[in-house]
Amino acid sequence: MLSQNFQGRLTHRTVSHECIHISEREEAFYKISLTVKNKKTVQQALELYVEGDLFDGDNKYMCAECKRKVTASKRLSFSGLPQCLILHLKRFEFDFDTLRKVCGSCGFLTFFLQVKVNDYFEFSEQLSMLPYCRAEGSDVQSVDYYEYVLHGILIHTGVADGGHYYSFARHSAFPEGWAEFNDVSVRAFHPDMIAKACFGGKPQGKDLETGRNAYMLFYMRKDCLKAGITRMTQESSQEKQVEGHAEEKTTEKPESREKSGSSEEKTHSSKESAETTSEKLATHLQALPLHLRQSVWNKNLMFLSDKQLFSFDFVMFVWQLCQPQPNLPRALEKRDRFNVAKIVSLFTFNVLGIHYSGTHVNH
Repeated sequence: MLSQNFQGRLTHRTVSHECIHISEREEAFYKISLTVKNKKTVQQALELYVEGDLFDGDNKYMCAECKRKVTASKRLSFSGLPQCLILHLKRFEFDFDTLRKVCGSCGFLTFFLQVKVNDYFEFSEQLSMLPYCRAEGSDVQSVDYYEYVLHGILIHTGVADGGHYYSFARHSAFPEGWAEFNDVSVRAFHPDMIAKACFGGKPQGKDLETGRNAYMLFYMRKDCLKAGITRMTQESSQEKQVEGHAEEKTTEKPESREKSGSSEEKTHSSKESAETTSEKLATHLQALPLHLRQSVWNKNLMFLSDKQLFSFDFVMFVWQLCQPQPNLPRALEKRDRFNVAKIVSLFTFNVLGIHYSGTHVNH
């Protein structure tokens, strides 16, 4: 099931510039990790992903047939596409330079090695994978095979050391065709809001980048969607035929009752349709069990606490609190030093406690 729906194939092709030999190696994949930093669109990121490398100079390629090093170029291409294409956006990266950087305004040593990339990154509801595929001879497929439709978006909001995940997905039970799934909350979402809610970067009129952006994208292949719709249509028509045969077997009613009943049937049908929609919504909006709801609530509280604790504004606030106050009476000065030591201790142990054990020190 996993391979049938999510597995694709990549081909590593190495072409020698000094002989006629070509080397190919194929591997399976379940997701594609794309670079976000310095890339504005998903197409730019895919171009980088399949971009070729040149092996030259001291880095020549060893030809297995010639038994010698040759100048060669290597390129990656998609030789098989999955029904569901998962694109993982590299929103988190390790920056070892930050270990040696010190914040100039407060003197604090920044010890976080992992940072979040909040760069603006655009993607569309329609995606063609044809430019990145190996489509030669018998490998050529129908047009719909290379075309994808966006069906789901996983969002991360927060920083590298703490955050929250929720998602947007297509859903037929909602009039806009999309829904937001955020813990126990399920509500309608309009696709026109995808850019604002998912692309990241700096919001209009803001100087800081938003910490809310897309982390994973889920695309469905068009030919699979059409096959699924055809299958559902056939199943629906078969059900109607069975219902029709069942109705023929029932006793015929007088014409007068048929005429009067036609309007009643239409009313009943519309009521059934409304009830079906309500049932669908109720199914997806039903409350979680109490223990799960409490677990989600506790994790959200932990996230909000972490978000404030690791924010730059909070660090600066603590730093300013710790500064000596001028012209204080001696008695107050001693108490002031004690309070400063208490604040610094609580802050330090909270940071270390969260970082290493995931626990909080009580304030």
